Amino acid sequence: MKTISFVCLMALIAPASYAQTGLAAQRAALEGVAADAKLEAIEVLKSTSAAGAQELLLSRLAPEADLYVKTRLIEAVDVNRSSAALSAVLGYLGDTNPDVQRSAVISLSRCARFDSIVPQLSKALAASPSFGVKSWIVNSLSLHHTTLSVEALDGAVKNEKNPLEIRKLAISSMGKMGAYGRKVAATHEKNKNAALREEAKKVSARSAK
Repeated sequence: MKTISFVCLMALIAPASYAQTGLAAQRAALEGVAADAKLEAIEVLKSTSAAGAQELLLSRLAPEADLYVKTRLIEAVDVNRSSAALSAVLGYLGDTNPDVQRSAVISLSRCARFDSIVPQLSKALAASPSFGVKSWIVNSLSLHHTTLSVEALDGAVKNEKNPLEIRKLAISSMGKMGAYGRKVAATHEKNKNAALREEAKKVSARSAK
């Protein structure tokens, strides 16, 4: 009986010990200098449910100097795990590097409480000088068919400081966001800009089919 109990106890302890050993190895890789080792550690950590894995990823965001590794870290952070994780990734929306901004948008697109971050995404969409970042934000908003997302895209269309192609993309995106999205997109059939009027008419024509 004692032997059986000992075996059962070891069966419970072993996985936890192995997880901690693995976590220590990934921490060593992330704190090292080899980019390849860091990227491999990130892949391991983001795919495991081991306790402490997400916290380790989060702890390496600020000190990481390698730009590509940093973007991979941002994308690996689970913004639904904690308010600290969400807050950290939101902070990178205002980064001066468009690659970092884009990675933040990718990570934030998975936010379960997406409506709560629409204001920050809208602000970043208006402020970012990067066409690519603006496109990523428009696409991110279009994945969430909510009233707030539609209104954010409508605001992007109305913002004349946005590139014309971004404003057209916002109209097109609203056309794929249900009845409310199509309704708001249709209001731009009366836009003073001919290209935007044409884009809105295309949305209406697709809806009529």
